[in-house]
Amino acid sequence: MIKYLPTKKSSGYTIIEIIISVFILIIIFSVAQAGYRVFILEKSLETAKSQIISDLRLAQGYAMSGKKPTGCSGLNGYNFTTYITSNSYTITANCGDNTAGENVEIKTVELSRIAKGINIATDVNITFKIMGMGTNIPEGTSVFFDLNQQTTGYTRRITISSGGDVQ
Repeated sequence: MIKYLPTKKSSGYTIIEIIISVFILIIIFSVAQAGYRVFILEKSLETAKSQIISDLRLAQGYAMSGKKPTGCSGLNGYNFTTYITSNSYTITANCGDNTAGENVEIKTVELSRIAKGINIATDVNITFKIMGMGTNIPEGTSVFFDLNQQTTGYTRRITISSGGDVQ
């Protein structure tokens, strides 16, 4: 009769199993990281759009209330102006008859301070007229400008109607 030696039960993993497991984890984390990066970039674009819409409504609210800033004796409305070259926008009080003959600056915002890699694609100058008199946009039309995310190529459009609706 043949006697068999007792087999040794091994516990643990082989080096091949460990290497395969690590490789699978690296692939999973790489895919997840890429998706997360795109998610963050898209959210930064949404943040920039929300901030601009908020500032458009701020200018509109000032115009509706007829609020005059210091140094402005006659108020025609509030301007919201975008600049492609500096990737920024300003809100100014349109003082038609102030002593300096200029608009009074209320707020200037550089998009790079809101979110990195976001560009304004169109120069726009909108005037929200005082006391709910609308805008300088011709009746029945709209003005829009796009925000572009450089890395992903995503775009968000902001539309302002002649009645002052901001979307």
